[in-house]
Amino acid sequence: MSTTTTNYELIKPSGSERPDVDIINNNMDTLDEELVVGTTNDIETSSVTVSTGWTEANPLTLGEKFQSAMTKISTMIKNLKWIYKFIGSTDISSIGDGTVTSAISSLNSNKLNTNAVTTSLSSTSTTDALAASAGKALNDNLANKTGRNSSLTDAYTYGGTSTNGDEYLGIEFQRGTEPTGRYRLQATTGGGLYLYQRNDTDDGWNSSLNLANAIISISRSGTTFTATRSNGTTFDFTQQDNNTWTANSVTAAGYVAAPTASKPRYFYSTDSNGTPAWRNNVTYVAPTSADGGSSPGLVPVLSGTYYDDRSIMVLKGSGGWGYLPLANNATTTVEHYALDARMGKTLNDKITPIGTGSRNSTLLATSCANSWTNLASITLSAGTYIIMATVNTGNSQTGKSLTIRWSSNTNMRCSCYCVDNNIYSANIVDYVSPTASTKYYVQGWCPSSTTIGSCSIAAMRIK
Repeated sequence: MSTTTTNYELIKPSGSERPDVDIINNNMDTLDEELVVGTTNDIETSSVTVSTGWTEANPLTLGEKFQSAMTKISTMIKNLKWIYKFIGSTDISSIGDGTVTSAISSLNSNKLNTNAVTTSLSSTSTTDALAASAGKALNDNLANKTGRNSSLTDAYTYGGTSTNGDEYLGIEFQRGTEPTGRYRLQATTGGGLYLYQRNDTDDGWNSSLNLANAIISISRSGTTFTATRSNGTTFDFTQQDNNTWTANSVTAAGYVAAPTASKPRYFYSTDSNGTPAWRNNVTYVAPTSADGGSSPGLVPVLSGTYYDDRSIMVLKGSGGWGYLPLANNATTTVEHYALDARMGKTLNDKITPIGTGSRNSTLLATSCANSWTNLASITLSAGTYIIMATVNTGNSQTGKSLTIRWSSNTNMRCSCYCVDNNIYSANIVDYVSPTASTKYYVQGWCPSSTTIGSCSIAAMRIK
């Protein structure tokens, strides 16, 4: 007699029964129906999108059918993937003991308590932090006090631990005259920020200045600005837009736009209408007047032939190159002409034969004191002369001075000063044109008596 299985009630023929194909097929259909895992939504595969939420899964029960068990397991896997999506793959082994709960606990313990950030500049709390806006207010206030100028000197930083255990760091600087011109700006780990001033006896620091009215924020609505102080009060002010940063144009001065790398060898110029821009379309225009005022232009390239490197080429008023205009005569009166070097030689050749010389070395006095004394003389006939005189002091005249002049030209003088026992000289030259026989004296003067060693007068007639 046939029996059935416990869970799926499959038919089990007895040993005495013949095999029946229908019974086998029915058993297979039962297994096929019972072992299938529900719908595709119950199967968690890598190609299925991870669920966006948690799905409750009932516990597995003893004797539960395969289909029901697999559906629950699939739901559990989807829940695990949903959790993994939020946990991520970042290594947290260095936070806490490496577990998720320990890392969260550690981060919660170390996070900044935003409720402990204060904007008050008069707070004495040892646990609150100072808001960044209050730091800006202090910086703005300090800038107003210093005028943002270069009068801050002798500045340095310092730090340490106060008697209450707070660590502090500050900057000390000089602005003005000691001692009250010296200040300290000090921040502490307790959240304080203080400004101290040196007392007038230079043996301590005055109490911190009251910064309760410092501006901590500024908001804008149109041209109206609202400033908020650290004590909560506000005030308004207006500002007009006076921006004068404009581009250079034919009608206004302003900034020049930057050139671009793709346009090398461009230059900033104006066109025929005066409009400025970066250009490279250079058109040569020669100047048409001597001063270049009526039609200014660029300097043309030097062209043509010239003698050698000694040739002097000049840019003419007509815009072309030419030689420097030279005059090879001694009669031209044309302006801007230069004298040809050959004419200089001609004139020199004419002067040299005229020149006749005379000399006299006879001393009229061997010393001079604090009055003008004739030291030597020379007599010249009518003509034009160059006269020269050299006066030498004697030895051992250290610390003394000597001044000489011509009796005919008392404004022309020459002096020498004796710094040791050597002989010192004073020389003087003049140009004279006596109309008759005339005697010319060289005279000497000194504040104290100075010995004269020698005196020589020479004259050359040049006409």
